[in-house]
Amino acid sequence: MTILWIMLALLAALVIAVAVVWPVMRQHRSKPAQVSLMTLNVQVFEERLAELQRDYDAQRLLPDEFAEQKTELERQLLASQDDLQLPVTSLPRWQTAAILLLVPLIGLGLYGMLGFRSQTAQYWDARQQYGQLAHRMLTGVDVSNEEFGAADGVGLLQALQSNVWQHPRDTGRWLQLSQAYLALEATEPALQSLERATRLAPDEPAVLMQYAQTRFLAQNGQLDAASRTQVERVLQLEPAHEGALMLLAMGAFRQGQYADAASRLEQLKQVITARGGNAGQIDQALVQARQQIAEASRLSIPLTIRLDRAARMALQSGQTLFVFVRAAQGAPLPYAARRLSNSDWGNQDSLTILLTPQDAMMPQRTLALAQTEGVALVAGARITASGQPIAQPGDWESSLMPVIPGKGQPALLLIDRQRQAAP
Repeated sequence: MTILWIMLALLAALVIAVAVVWPVMRQHRSKPAQVSLMTLNVQVFEERLAELQRDYDAQRLLPDEFAEQKTELERQLLASQDDLQLPVTSLPRWQTAAILLLVPLIGLGLYGMLGFRSQTAQYWDARQQYGQLAHRMLTGVDVSNEEFGAADGVGLLQALQSNVWQHPRDTGRWLQLSQAYLALEATEPALQSLERATRLAPDEPAVLMQYAQTRFLAQNGQLDAASRTQVERVLQLEPAHEGALMLLAMGAFRQGQYADAASRLEQLKQVITARGGNAGQIDQALVQARQQIAEASRLSIPLTIRLDRAARMALQSGQTLFVFVRAAQGAPLPYAARRLSNSDWGNQDSLTILLTPQDAMMPQRTLALAQTEGVALVAGARITASGQPIAQPGDWESSLMPVIPGKGQPALLLIDRQRQAAP
């Protein structure tokens, strides 16, 4: 079929080329016709001049009239000759051959650009074949399993996309499209569809929660800033929204923010109790959160970081601050570490942080393990331009200070010296 279309395209291009070149090639053949027309004009002039002479001889014209009309006849004859002597142009043979060659090639190029759009053709076919099915799915009309199963997945998705783009302000269609994407495990376009739905319905808790929950799952159970913003908006609209409180509690628990998790769980327990529900599972989660709070308190290490002027300028220039706890002897791998930037620092002269078991970089190297094995620990801080935790020449760093988890006042880490290159 493709070869047939190519042959037809070539034939059409050749016909166009001949239609363009043929009139040009025939222009030089028009000279004999021009000569015959000139002879006829002269013959007409002579006849009219003879008639004019007879009228003058019969004294039907005055001398002035005769001279004027004779002059007009001569002027008309000269004008007709000028019209017939326009330059006759014709193309050289090489230009004619070039046209005959280029026109088919241009035709083939256009056919290649426009004719082989198989994906576009498939898209239009999908709209025609699955348009009604997509419309019913997006508007909440029940679709039988047999009808859905018989449809081509890609074609149906294209029809769904087309329908949604024809109704860009319909929130429900964007929500349904996101579910279709999720069914195909296309998480990113599903999130984009849900984000569009939240912009169309910023005051609809159900829409905001669907976006936040989908994003929470896509982030492997982590509640990022975008999800948190939507959930907090839900609580502004409905302070007793159980799903929003639960999602915030789960996100805080996953991030090791056990105090925040316990606070959200307390709120959720009050909401469930107020409506007469069973809060047994919430109580169990509260117990776990409080245990983690106690464990973090027992193993946490408070640190105060202070920078001299040069180190402060390095941090303000976009470099990275690493704070870490490692063994005083042996491998330098940290038991806990945190990465900070100038935005965390603000305008303060010093910054106090709390390193907890949640700051462990590896599950097999934790503060709990260090305490169990009786490892002596030291803390340090370093500002680096590389963004990597491994020390590099030129980094600004503090002296190492001994620390004991869960005991004592915050250790002071003064960053005041620059690491030199090895000699």
